[in-house]
Amino acid sequence: MSEDLVVAEEPLDRKGVAEQRITFLGILEESCKSKAAVSLRFHGPGVEGVKASGTLLAVESSLDEILVENLKTPTGELPVARVNLDDVLYIKVGDAVGGESRQGGENHVP
Repeated sequence: MSEDLVVAEEPLDRKGVAEQRITFLGILEESCKSKAAVSLRFHGPGVEGVKASGTLLAVESSLDEILVENLKTPTGELPVARVNLDDVLYIKVGDAVGGESRQGGENHVP
């Protein structure tokens, strides 16, 4: 390790991190159980700016992929699709009936 590299050694709030993780996983679980409506916006080569929507069925445990039912894309509708989250700029989660977003905003996926 270089002597020029300075690393801040702030104490990690393990309890706070654990609480945030539990809250996040709870939101994912509830969204999948209720088959929440989702709107996706893609980024990257070949999909920049493409928007799609469908119903969230599952989230892969490593958060690499989601499973979406009735995925509507500009080129057609897929009954079920695995979506690689590396290609997704953001996911907007809403209720399955009205399509209104939860918490009044967008939930961004890194």
